[in-house]
Amino acid sequence: MKEDEFDLIIIGGGTAGVEIAFESTKMQLKTALVEPNFMGGICLNTGCIPTKTLLFSSHLFSEIKRSDEFGISVENAQVNFSQIMKRAKSIVDGSRKGVELGLNSQYLKIFKEHAVFTGLKKIKVGDKEIMGKKIIIATGSKPHVPPIPGLQDIDYLVSGTPNSSKEDILNLEKFPSSMIIIGGGYIGFEFATFFSELGCKITILEGMDKVLGVVDDEIREVLLKKYVNNNFSIMTSVRISKVSQEESQEKVFFTDKDGKENSVLGDIVFVATGRIPSSFELHLDKTKVEVDERAAIKVNDNLETSCKGIYAVGDITGKFLFAHTAKREGQIALSNAFGKIKRKFNTNAIPWAAFVNPPISGVGATENKSGTGILKAHFSRAARAGIIGEPEGILKVWFDKKTKKILGAQMIGANSDDLIGEFSALINCGATVAQLKEIIHIHPTLSEVADSLVEEKED
Repeated sequence: MKEDEFDLIIIGGGTAGVEIAFESTKMQLKTALVEPNFMGGICLNTGCIPTKTLLFSSHLFSEIKRSDEFGISVENAQVNFSQIMKRAKSIVDGSRKGVELGLNSQYLKIFKEHAVFTGLKKIKVGDKEIMGKKIIIATGSKPHVPPIPGLQDIDYLVSGTPNSSKEDILNLEKFPSSMIIIGGGYIGFEFATFFSELGCKITILEGMDKVLGVVDDEIREVLLKKYVNNNFSIMTSVRISKVSQEESQEKVFFTDKDGKENSVLGDIVFVATGRIPSSFELHLDKTKVEVDERAAIKVNDNLETSCKGIYAVGDITGKFLFAHTAKREGQIALSNAFGKIKRKFNTNAIPWAAFVNPPISGVGATENKSGTGILKAHFSRAARAGIIGEPEGILKVWFDKKTKKILGAQMIGANSDDLIGEFSALINCGATVAQLKEIIHIHPTLSEVADSLVEEKED
């Protein structure tokens, strides 16, 4: 095999790309990994890891402020914002070094350049052209910034940029006293949680009629009752008309749900209106790889594109924008590219979580439709919830009334981001309500919430 020919070319060194590279070198495949930015991708560098590190600090501060409930007095607790940000960056740096060390293999060559297709299986990296028998595209996504008049004239912030560019919120040096967040999805809410717990005034502007659209209405209501106050406001069904600078603050003009013109002032405007696939710069027109109207790469059940031998995984497919799904998709795509038995990606039990306080999590199908029953339990029924002072919370489980199979679950409550794993396993195994009720949960733990599930009666 020539120097510029590879068994496998991986485009993108994020969660999926790194996982594929680890596994392909174990298989002794001559592999090229193309990544112009930091190894580990958005998740490690500017997404999951640093943001959850920040949230741990703000949650801790929130707990300290209520420590009197537990007989512990903490006076004059102070927030050191620069130290919080510094800690997050140090954890990222350490994790990134671990990833880079793990990629040290005689079977792997890393190209720190942008990749563009020049032909069906040909890719240009810098001034060099390489060829791959198989190619896996895993270039992820980037922040979507809507064309709001005036937005480009202010120093707005976004989340999850390559290499933590200057507009990334993780590069904020001074703690703001107020923040306007455009977008009421999980990214907007997680940062709203972090900044509000540290004392920042938050205003969320959402174009849809509800925030956190994938969340069950009853579960969402538990969160909003805790969040909405004089220092935290949410406006839905708004239409933003423009943004402008007003002295030292930013001003966002919008039409509210009643059709009235309104505006709000804040130290910072944070744009959290979703993410778009990073496929524009790949020159896919040089291949037979098809994309949809959002520029997401189309794949079949085996994660193969319209071009045989080229696969796509993770955010670039526009389906499930989670690091844990990208990792699994990478494993499946590699297996399908070089294995004899074709594997399909099981989309029935993909768990997710919004790391608000308390966290919200879910898995599976949770539509309220005919033929579907619902089991519900309150976290207050578990002794552990009272012990830790976190009685607020609801668990809901959807099941097929005919087969009694569990279809999905959602919950809000302490540790729900960990607890949802039980329901992911049950759905994967095709378990029924009866089998769920056979599980013995440790006492006293929050998992006991499931022991008090009862069926909701129809109106």
